[in-house]
Amino acid sequence: MHASESRQPRLHTVLSAVACSVALLATSGAVFGEDQAATPDLSSQIVGRVRDPILPHGQATVCHAMIMEGSAKSLGFSGKVLIAADPQARLTTIQVTDAGPANFAIGVAGSKVWVRDYSGVVRDVDFDGYRAGLVSDAYWASGGLMNACWPAAVRFLKADKVGGVSADVLEVVPEGGKATQVWISRKTQLPLRWSRRDEPDVATTTYSNYGRGRSVGMPLKQSTVDLDGNRLDLTIKKIQMNADPAVVAAQAQKPAQGAPDYSIDGGTSTTVPMRLTQQPHVDVMINGKGPFNFMLDTGGSLMLTTATAKAAGLKLSGAGSVKGIVGRAAPKKFAHISDLSIGAAHLTDQYTTVMNPAQTGFDTTTAGSIGYEVLARFTTSFDFPKQQLTLSLAPDQALLDDPGALPMQIDHTMPTVTGAIDGVSDYLWLDTGYNGTLMINRPFTQAHAEAMPQKLYAGSTISGTGGIGATQCGRIPHLAIGAASFTDVIAMFPSFPAGPNSDAEIAADIGDTVFSSSVLTFDYRTRRVWLKPSDSAAPPPVASYNQTGFGLDYDKGTVAKVSYVMEGSPAAEVGLHKGDKVVAINQQSMSGEVITAIKQRIAAQDSSPIQLTVLRDGKVTEFEVQPRAYIQ
Repeated sequence: MHASESRQPRLHTVLSAVACSVALLATSGAVFGEDQAATPDLSSQIVGRVRDPILPHGQATVCHAMIMEGSAKSLGFSGKVLIAADPQARLTTIQVTDAGPANFAIGVAGSKVWVRDYSGVVRDVDFDGYRAGLVSDAYWASGGLMNACWPAAVRFLKADKVGGVSADVLEVVPEGGKATQVWISRKTQLPLRWSRRDEPDVATTTYSNYGRGRSVGMPLKQSTVDLDGNRLDLTIKKIQMNADPAVVAAQAQKPAQGAPDYSIDGGTSTTVPMRLTQQPHVDVMINGKGPFNFMLDTGGSLMLTTATAKAAGLKLSGAGSVKGIVGRAAPKKFAHISDLSIGAAHLTDQYTTVMNPAQTGFDTTTAGSIGYEVLARFTTSFDFPKQQLTLSLAPDQALLDDPGALPMQIDHTMPTVTGAIDGVSDYLWLDTGYNGTLMINRPFTQAHAEAMPQKLYAGSTISGTGGIGATQCGRIPHLAIGAASFTDVIAMFPSFPAGPNSDAEIAADIGDTVFSSSVLTFDYRTRRVWLKPSDSAAPPPVASYNQTGFGLDYDKGTVAKVSYVMEGSPAAEVGLHKGDKVVAINQQSMSGEVITAIKQRIAAQDSSPIQLTVLRDGKVTEFEVQPRAYIQ
């Protein structure tokens, strides 16, 4: 996720929201495992009313194998859906195909889960929160509360209304899964909708067109609105009850990766220059055109600006949205790339998100970003001191033998490790798209007041996809990642009610400043990451925070605006105000080049004073800001 003192949300939401909200067979109520006795509470009464319509048709429990096929529509693309389930074996697969960037597949066998993501990568799901969510989806697709083969904890929550229809709301937690809320119509005793938390937000599914006869109690249509506001419509057209369990098992088996869609010309690795302009950037070719200046963002995915897509001759299609750091949605489209190359490395047949430059959070020189698609295929090494990026088809043996490797999990598409914030252990994202040190998520802040700074400094902002919002800064005494230890870390503390900062399963986002004197290497196939001090002399360190205490917003023209002024900062001390119009910096008229240069100078911790020519209330005033460390 990229941030100019900011952060861009994960762009894997086609998979994460769609895959974790496909629950076609949920005949919801309150159910227990076959060796559990129902107690005469309200939840069991509701379950009984739900099951009554099923019993006359010989389906006392949905505990037999079944296969369903139909159509899928999402993001402006149409395709097919296949759901195969054997609840007796706790085996389920959900697959959407022929739908472009909306394609995905999951397979669940007990507690083991695999996924084929939007990028075409097949992998095991190892991050606990992500895996538990997909297990819940498999539970509902296997029959949900009518499934006597799969134990679940059920409790009544409240009475409610959905579209004027009275409903009972139940919480259902299947064994190995996440909590789901289900609304049961008091009139029909059928589910109206269900929802569950897919960090950092909620996805909701609405049911309609229930089947009759042998398919009674089965919603043949559902509409899911994911955490980004994107809609997935599924229509079941064919149902095979009492299917052969061997056929279901074959369909649910983890597929082979398929023909490689990546390569390196003439060898097994390629090394290219890496520019550290706030975040790491490299040259990228698209279908033979370019080079384009791309951010390499371990916290993000493939995204282009509309200008880049036009320059590369790409055709736009589809439509969707993505929620940014402040929880507001921004529109996006899609384009297909036949060949993307970085040095001698190639990646083929990929869909990319395309967004208006003003909504990406990029600076004016950045043409796009790429992250997960590269890291999922190549062993990727960021040498920050040497400013080089190396992509390899496999890690070398010396690296594999290195005992200093950190175990890594993948949270949806984010590389995740265990670390400690002032002694409190939790999960951390490793995010080369965040040009700060540490951004702490709101739930962690609320849960661990003892590890938080005594004083927070207001006035800073975070900008990225979807908008801009205020945040605070403070000093964390100690941060540990494996054997690496950092002291007096300046952290950001956003408190937005939605967006990535509200993720309750992750403590914080670790940014480029932590990596600035190291070589950071990822190998997604073995789920390991190495953070090793460089053997070369490091360049001047990247500032852990902006020591001037002010930010600038600039699109084009002759004026930039002061976007924030930090409390107690040098900018505040000389009287600079948020909203001031800056017409010159160090006596140079405003331009994109001037803005880029001053941001690079601030990031490099240059202590030279900065002269700002400000137009305020019709008068021109000169301000001299002397950078210094001011956060105590």
